[in-house]
Amino acid sequence: MRRWLEEGAGPKVAAALLSVTSFPPAVLAQYSSDFESIVATPAAGTLLTGQDLFYNPIAGSLDYDAFTYTGNAPGFAANANGGAQFVAGTNLAALARAQRDIPYGTWTGAWTAGVDCAVLFQGTVPASNNIGSFSLQPSTSARIFIMLARWSSTATAANWNADFVYYDAGGVQVTTLVPNTGFQNLTVNHWYRWETDWDFDTNRVLEVRLRDLTSGTVVRHNPTDWYLQGGPGPTFGGFALPTAFRFFTGGGTVITATNVMAFDNVSIRQRPKLDLSYAMDQVTKTATLAVDGGPPGGAALFFFALGTMPPFYLPGGSLSIEPIRLDILTLNSFGGFAIGPSGTGSAAIPYPTSIGLYNLYFQGAVLSAAGADVMNAVGGAQNGTGPTNYGVISYNHKTGRWEIDVVAPAGTTVDVVRVDLLGMEVLPAISSTTVPASGTLSLSGEVSSTLAFGEKVRLKLNGVTFREVNG
Repeated sequence: MRRWLEEGAGPKVAAALLSVTSFPPAVLAQYSSDFESIVATPAAGTLLTGQDLFYNPIAGSLDYDAFTYTGNAPGFAANANGGAQFVAGTNLAALARAQRDIPYGTWTGAWTAGVDCAVLFQGTVPASNNIGSFSLQPSTSARIFIMLARWSSTATAANWNADFVYYDAGGVQVTTLVPNTGFQNLTVNHWYRWETDWDFDTNRVLEVRLRDLTSGTVVRHNPTDWYLQGGPGPTFGGFALPTAFRFFTGGGTVITATNVMAFDNVSIRQRPKLDLSYAMDQVTKTATLAVDGGPPGGAALFFFALGTMPPFYLPGGSLSIEPIRLDILTLNSFGGFAIGPSGTGSAAIPYPTSIGLYNLYFQGAVLSAAGADVMNAVGGAQNGTGPTNYGVISYNHKTGRWEIDVVAPAGTTVDVVRVDLLGMEVLPAISSTTVPASGTLSLSGEVSSTLAFGEKVRLKLNGVTFREVNG
């Protein structure tokens, strides 16, 4: 277990309900494959079609093949994130495709698709776009997007771009560069992890990110107006939910323009919600901590304190949770409650009789049924006499995802930064933005890798450290 939640100073809110999202207690719809269980060969490869329910969706298309990294005929370099095998498609005057249906679940809520990928050019320049793609299917009738690989310059085929096909609010298809230069001029024969987050309830693309699997560097883009095919609801243009995903290698039908695209470690998974919420009402003088979507048989803990003193570590006692750091003067409450079979539970938290000039802190954590794993954590702070604003930050140490909620004056600068073991901020910021006119801001993202012990994710408001979560 890691030491992972650390409090900072913060201002006031009269009545607040904040909820952060983490990963699921229940089994969710998902598909993943590292291609280690299929038949693969080094030289010509072995047909992917017919293995693991993959098929060739269009007559006349070439098939994808399964290769071993060792001695593979296309000449792809080893993948630092890979095992022994991968799949690839080569355009030999015909397009190559491999498709797989997803025979489970209901396509609702937030999802993530990700795949390791690399590209090669084995022909005579000029090359021909597109190199290849990963997409939801069927493209003619479903709510889909396309992660599209294109040559930065077809004259040289020396580098490539991780582009994107989305749909605007009017449902019009848009093929575009991702507005972050980290998605452009990528290295040929080099492995990247390419991921997209989206939400079927809103039909919106939430985030696109790319991780260099050698350096670990991550770049991301969080669009506000990118949609899946059909645009925003409620009818989504009449387009149905997707039923499959597809690997594709393109480049036209010119025999000298030979594009090759390889994939490994494909994953499509639902991103369920575990809500740990805190509500405080200064009118009724009540406070409540509640869990929805938690692990049945698990537990929720809460720590509630007034404080101005320097921080110290509060041990978790018999519950086997790592120490939690609090800025504390008076510990008002330290307790917990069981999460029922429905995944819900709540408890009243003693409300302080006088906040005065002190800072009021709360922290909550959700534990798995075994009590040996922290699934989610939240924390917030408010000042009894300050302006109405607060912040909360959550970090999921298993997935590397962070989430924040901020209530602050419009224009307040909000930065999320990764802090290394020595306490130095790692620049550039993971995320940097300002609070909009509404006065509320919610952000989420992912650090380049899960934090090591002692590393942190830090939330700053107007340059002042407000909260930190330890890895």
